[in-house]
Amino acid sequence: MKLFDTMIGHPDKHYVVDLQSNLLDKFFTIFRDIAFDEGASEAGIAVTVFFIVDRSYSSVLAARGVHRKLRTSEFVTVINEAIGSPLEIPQAELAYRGIEKDREIVLPALSRAAREYVSQPGFTFSDFIVSEAEAAPANIRFELWSFLERIHNQRQGRMPARYLAER
Repeated sequence: MKLFDTMIGHPDKHYVVDLQSNLLDKFFTIFRDIAFDEGASEAGIAVTVFFIVDRSYSSVLAARGVHRKLRTSEFVTVINEAIGSPLEIPQAELAYRGIEKDREIVLPALSRAAREYVSQPGFTFSDFIVSEAEAAPANIRFELWSFLERIHNQRQGRMPARYLAER
């Protein structure tokens, strides 16, 4: 409850709540029971749930379960191509396609060399964008710019009707 109170009490900040899979049901049951997203909306706070879906059927079912507990929050699925897609397994694909999503983000898989480059201590994509891109080897620089461009182009997904009505 302290987490929810903190977020409502400090609406000028952005919060990321990263949950382990075994805590999802409990967290989102409380979230639904206290109508957190409705209260946040009344306070002028936008809530977006980013759910990282892997290729397992259980991950897709968990995403569907979380989505069902939301009232006004935006729901965005994230597929990391490095760990696989739910679209690779027919049963998972069918369940995944049945989840109403406000947006879907696909993180492209990076080559081993690019992963090693971004894993260096002190590396940030912000610095890469602003000034350090030229320091990267040409092949990695091209791959990282392509990675960022693909993600950037996904930032505008299908806007839910509740957002269109507000504009």
